[in-house]
Amino acid sequence: PTSAFAPSTLSPSECAPSNSFESPAAETAPWAAPTNVQRRQQRTANVPNHTMGNPSLRAARQSLPVLSHRAEILGAIVQNQVIIVEGETGCGKTTQVAQYIVENAADNGTPCSVVCTQPRRISAISVAERVSDERGEP
Repeated sequence: PTSAFAPSTLSPSECAPSNSFESPAAETAPWAAPTNVQRRQQRTANVPNHTMGNPSLRAARQSLPVLSHRAEILGAIVQNQVIIVEGETGCGKTTQVAQYIVENAADNGTPCSVVCTQPRRISAISVAERVSDERGEP
């Protein structure tokens, strides 16, 4: 029987680099990593329409210090592949910058996908719930 962890039997010519990340099993296995086509579809996901969000949280969003840097942040994203946003705790970096990107993409009809990470699962869930509440989404 063949194991998924068996040593490779490919010849050196079969190991040449290619532009494809797909393996034959990836096309049929439901647990396999996304194919290139799926990755492309993820990158070009449609952005939801710009919402006014939860009215009770709108004032809180507008009072955060990061709001005064919104245009500067969006401009830096257009000009650079990587940007670093630095600010005091509670200034809105985590909850607002991702929303600015999504809102800008929605306003411009640009496909967009934003991924935010947090060091702990509970933090990630809390941030996701807060952003969802602010956007007025379920």
